Amino acid sequence: MKSNSLGYSAHCQQELETDRPFNRLIDMSQVTYFVKHEVLHILGFSPNLYAFFRDADGQPLTARQPKSGNPALGWLNSRRGIYQWSEEIIRTVYRNWTSALGVFRKKAHLVVTPNVLSLAKKYFDCPSLEGVELEDQGKLGVSLSHWKMRILGNELMTASYTNAFRLSNLTLAFLEDTGWYRPNYSLAQHLAWGSKRGCIFSTQSCYSYMLDQLSRNADIAPFCVHPEFESEGSHFACTPDRRSFGYCNLVRKEFGQNASNIHPMFVYFGNTSRIRHLGKIIPRDCFGKMDLADFCPFIQEITWTDGNGAPLRSSQCDDLHNSEVITTSTNYNLEVFGPRSICLPIATNWTLIGANSTHFGAPIRGAACYQLKCSLSEGGLILELSGGLRVLCGRGVQKTPVNISVCLREPALTVSGSFHCPKCTSFCDVRYVSLPSRFGFERSEGDRSPMEDVSYYFYNPLRSFIVPETNSLKCLVS
Repeated sequence: MKSNSLGYSAHCQQELETDRPFNRLIDMSQVTYFVKHEVLHILGFSPNLYAFFRDADGQPLTARQPKSGNPALGWLNSRRGIYQWSEEIIRTVYRNWTSALGVFRKKAHLVVTPNVLSLAKKYFDCPSLEGVELEDQGKLGVSLSHWKMRILGNELMTASYTNAFRLSNLTLAFLEDTGWYRPNYSLAQHLAWGSKRGCIFSTQSCYSYMLDQLSRNADIAPFCVHPEFESEGSHFACTPDRRSFGYCNLVRKEFGQNASNIHPMFVYFGNTSRIRHLGKIIPRDCFGKMDLADFCPFIQEITWTDGNGAPLRSSQCDDLHNSEVITTSTNYNLEVFGPRSICLPIATNWTLIGANSTHFGAPIRGAACYQLKCSLSEGGLILELSGGLRVLCGRGVQKTPVNISVCLREPALTVSGSFHCPKCTSFCDVRYVSLPSRFGFERSEGDRSPMEDVSYYFYNPLRSFIVPETNSLKCLVS
């Protein structure tokens, strides 16, 4: 089988009594990630199986033909063997969709099964939610077979590959609503994309959502409006779950596509738009890179590759391989990668100072990965940077930045930059000296960091600070 797909799967047979699929076929072309994704298609996340779903008592949700036992509503696509399913499973609605060019009617296919709907109302913080949207872009096989990427981003069952995929409670609830499985919800992974973002986010356009957020001076995550083509260097930002960083994928005429071919409902910028960047009009021919996200711009992860396209490193903070690729002499942001690392916004003026006080912009500005630890005895949240540098972040929001000036001896460059401490309670349970389960850290009074055996001086982050020379780095007074 030859195609441009990264993988494909299919169920070969179904049990006679319950319709549960068994005997599977999986083809893996490139990435092992797709094993999980394709297996979930086989288990039930497939239009070929929707008409066979059953309720909690084992009764078919779609009416059956008395003699054959097949779904009785006819074919949705006979060539592909897809029966029409009941509206108790997926319901089609039309919604108002606002863009910079007006209001349009947009079709949406909503999963309305009970467990999915109950969880989704809590997840999005939208009590009036009618259902969870399925993908509507692309051909059958992409559309109707995945969660809508605009609202669920890096969930495992959206249609776009990402290094930071998460198997969420919503997908487990979908499997339970097939009537064939009892999932263990404790094994679900934390998904940040869209979490608690409300009804406008989960039911309307990203344009409507961004306008609403901006009107309340709130952040527009997971979306963004920082054009990739601006000549400000490589400006990066943390992804919503703070497990990685990326760039705003707002570009002009992506993939050589003529902007006039994109439907007006997906035009979010231009003279008629109420959204501005730094007070300036964003050109009308700017779109998010991905049609699966309805051309909404968002922070997209990065993978660096060599000349042959082989991956060198990622922007994942928990990717230990990054530590092998980034040497001491090239670790300009003093990053630390590992299972206890998070993405932290850093100043965009992160600077390298060379001989004769020559200034260079750091290759990556705006975000970096640092290791964190929670310690009651040491005062709360501790950020650990490369070379043994440790910063205490106390309770509350600290408005004064942490200023850093560090000498990388091998290339003879001074790294100068700053960042703001995150709120301690965003990551630490101050009562139990623990880290939240969404990062998968153990609750332990004796939790030790790999950096603890490195000598250091420890200062309040409201001041610039000095760190003694170690085997790799030394800090200068800023």
